Amino acid sequence: MASLRILIAEDDKLSATLLKALLEAEGHVVCAVATSGLQAVEASRELVPDAVIMDIYLSDEMSGVEAARTIVQELTIPTMFITGTTDRALLEQVVESGALGLIKKPVSADELRVNLRILLHHQSMSHRLREQASRFRALFQHAPVAMFVSDAGGALLECNGALATLLGYASVAELLDRVLGADDLYAAAEHRSMLLRCSLDESGGGGGRATLRCKDGSLLDVMEYFSCAGDVECGGVRYQSVLIPLAEPCSRTVSELEVLRKTIDAIPDLVTIMGMDRSILAANRAFFRHAAKEGSDEIDPARFPFASAGAPCSGECPYSRFLQDHKEHSGWVRLVPGGPEYYNTVSPLKASDGTLLGCVQVFRLMPSPAR
Repeated sequence: MASLRILIAEDDKLSATLLKALLEAEGHVVCAVATSGLQAVEASRELVPDAVIMDIYLSDEMSGVEAARTIVQELTIPTMFITGTTDRALLEQVVESGALGLIKKPVSADELRVNLRILLHHQSMSHRLREQASRFRALFQHAPVAMFVSDAGGALLECNGALATLLGYASVAELLDRVLGADDLYAAAEHRSMLLRCSLDESGGGGGRATLRCKDGSLLDVMEYFSCAGDVECGGVRYQSVLIPLAEPCSRTVSELEVLRKTIDAIPDLVTIMGMDRSILAANRAFFRHAAKEGSDEIDPARFPFASAGAPCSGECPYSRFLQDHKEHSGWVRLVPGGPEYYNTVSPLKASDGTLLGCVQVFRLMPSPAR
């Protein structure tokens, strides 16, 4: 395990000395010992340790739980508690503080070592996910297609520059200042909320035509692809929309798959649209770089087995489950034996009249969970 710079927050000198000795024996560096919650917060701001190990009870008005909450939320430094308490209410506060673990006193070397390994793994995962989130936020902001995200009530949480430009606003800031909510983007105010209700009852997303209201009051016909995700009971549902203008507002000759192809091409994940017969209807550049034969756009079955009727895909494979029930599924898969694991999401693709066209598969390369 890598050596860590650790801040100890413990007001009992003997406990602090013993803990310091255990950490140093494991090859870690104790960068400071704080005796109060306020000292722990100030030292964390100044020294930015890799981790904080903190007693729940400290010698000032700021408890260890309050200090941990500040350190985790403000500085995103992983924190772990040590305690001798059995107070159930206090232990519940520990869970809500954002700390990653709790060790009962007296602390043993083995228990400390295991908890630090868990903490280090969690921090590594969190760092990678933050990097990934940052890349996707940049993709969202600079995407050539219009996008927005709203909550279940219609509050416009974020939108990108392409949406502002499409509707005639000078900037995202102007759009957010002048548009009260996501429903006001549409000519029919009930459009988004109706799609939201239907998608929560059925597949969780879909696509179809919509009419937007521009800044100058004019109307614009678009093709909309949307998805809904989150926890209904906790009020965490998000409505995510991609909007692409139709060249001819009244024309029904615009290919929905062609519109979707333009959207997915900028996505760094492997994305492919498949028919119910396993045919590849569309895919983005990242997918072709991985799955196509050298020098051509022909799919190599050895690099993308799902395109073959005899694909080695078990019943637990997301794509196999989709073929059985036509619902969204996700899970870990390997495209090549011995190759990297991808987190695979398979979502049904439907026409505006509800006809099932096939599915959208997304393969995201990310850290796999500990087995």
